[in-house]
Amino acid sequence: MPINIFFCYAHEDEDLLNKLKSHLKPLQREGFINMWNDRDISAGEEWEQKISIYLNKAQIILLLVSPDFMNSEYCYSVEMERAIERHKRGKVRVIPIILRPVYWQGEPLGKLQALPTDVKLVTSWHDIDEALLNVTEEIGAGYSLFGPKKKSYLSITQTAFRQLILTKSFIGITIYIIANTLPALWTVYIGLDFYVVGYILAIIQVFRLKHVKWVEEKSEYAILILPFLFFGILYAIFSPKVEEN
Repeated sequence: MPINIFFCYAHEDEDLLNKLKSHLKPLQREGFINMWNDRDISAGEEWEQKISIYLNKAQIILLLVSPDFMNSEYCYSVEMERAIERHKRGKVRVIPIILRPVYWQGEPLGKLQALPTDVKLVTSWHDIDEALLNVTEEIGAGYSLFGPKKKSYLSITQTAFRQLILTKSFIGITIYIIANTLPALWTVYIGLDFYVVGYILAIIQVFRLKHVKWVEEKSEYAILILPFLFFGILYAIFSPKVEEN
């Protein structure tokens, strides 16, 4: 279900508002968010009632803080106070976005975590688009709007490779223990055999997925065979000897 975002801003900052909405637009297209501000009020509608409705249904309220915002009686004393009240009740998350130089660190804004990162003013960035991208990424990350990170083919291949080695080596050793008729040295052979099979299958998968870089890291998996080699050697030493006829 999309998250409703309400923009509280001074009309003097409308250009920055529109740029921020442009950065958030891809999240709206993907169905993660809905955006609303007072410019969405149609002619003939009661604007104060409409603002109240969308302010109360929002899950995120973005305060675009600037000298004009702080100077606006409606922005500061009406919209922001209602937003802070809902924030204290846990009904909404209020995020100040500091656009231009102004004193904002007093009550109640000073208690809220502001954006961009490190509260670097949006207009002080070399590129305003970078600042607004930072804001978008922080909002997206805070609400997991970008979705869960997909496991890379590298990670999948490594996991599959471990399972192949452990499973096949274990099966090889178990077969010998149950049979108890083959020479003990075959324990090592079977373990190695299944290890090699698993290794080859994993390499094929790597090349099929075009993750050749992983091959450079494959050496770390050599250690996985050591416990089975050690087990095989111990079994070869201490297992009952098969008498020859």
